[in-house]
Amino acid sequence: MTPGWFAASLAEVEPFLEEVQLLERRNRFPRYDALSPSFIRSVPYAQSWQHCYDNQLFDFVLKDSSLIQFRAWRIDAQNIWNHSYSYLECPQSLLTYEEFCFSILKSSVSEIGDEFRDLYEEYALQASLKETVTPARYDYSPQDYREGVHPASHLHLGHESNIRLGLKYVLKPLSFALFICRQFYPDKWENFLNSPKLTTWGTQARSSLDVVDATFFNHLEKFELSLQ
Repeated sequence: MTPGWFAASLAEVEPFLEEVQLLERRNRFPRYDALSPSFIRSVPYAQSWQHCYDNQLFDFVLKDSSLIQFRAWRIDAQNIWNHSYSYLECPQSLLTYEEFCFSILKSSVSEIGDEFRDLYEEYALQASLKETVTPARYDYSPQDYREGVHPASHLHLGHESNIRLGLKYVLKPLSFALFICRQFYPDKWENFLNSPKLTTWGTQARSSLDVVDATFFNHLEKFELSLQ
C-alpha cells in the first residue's frame, strides 16, 4: 500500500490536468508489475513508449498522446519508500483527437464524441516520428544515494542522457504534473496563471513538500547546482 500523501496527491493530478486542458484519459489500474526497466533501456525510445501505451503502463494519457507514470514502492529491509514519476513524450507528430476531428472530419468532439476513435488510431499508426523528444523522470531513491555523485532526490531530462539534477525536496505527484505543464506546455501554463485555482495547486509545487533529509544532502552537494 502506498503512503497516504502519495494517494492524496495523485488524486489531485486528474482535476489539475483537466483544468489545464491536457487530460485525455486516466488509467486507474496501471500494470506496473509488467514494467521491465531492462526492456525499456534495450529498445529505441519510440518502441518503449509504444510498449507502455499498449500495455497500460501509465496513469494518464495527455491529449498529445504523451504518457505520465506515477509509481511508489517500499524497500522493506530499510522501510524506505521509493518514488518514480515519468513523462514520456509521444514520439510521433500527431494531431490531438480534437484537432483531428476538426481538421479531417470538420466536426467538433462535442458533436461526434468517440465515434471516430478507431479512425484516429489508424491515423496515429501512420504518423511520422519526431526528430527529437525530451522525456523526463523524477526519482527519489535514498538507498542509492552517493555523496556528490547520485542525489537521493533527482530529475532526469532527455533520452539516453546523463543529466541528473539534484533536488532539495521530495516531489509529490501533483508537483511533478505542475512541472510538466510549466516546462512542456507553456501555453497551457500561461492560461493556468489566470485560473482561480492557481493559489491552491500552484503553491503545492514547493510549499507542501518535505525537504530531503540532511543525511542525503551533504558537503559535496554544495559544489553543484541543485533545484531548490
